[in-house]
Amino acid sequence: MFPATPTLRERELAKAASLTEAVAEALRQRGVADRLADLAAQTGWATFHHAAGAWLDDPSRSLDAHLLQAFDDLRDLSAAVLTS
Repeated sequence: MFPATPTLRERELAKAASLTEAVAEALRQRGVADRLADLAAQTGWATFHHAAGAWLDDPSRSLDAHLLQAFDDLRDLSAAVLTS
């Protein structure tokens, strides 16, 4: 899902880093510890990126549906790791 050209890829990565940091900072301002704010922001961005790719592959379902599926999958994966 990343652009093919290096310049556009670099721009996309910079934008993602900026958005992720903004979310982490917003969480910190709400009292979330630094480490957890960073983890939540990065996980949220990765999950969104995954869902957006799935949506491009399958536009018959809404982006919201793909996002919900991605977060459900992430929760299921976390639960499976904890019970293993």
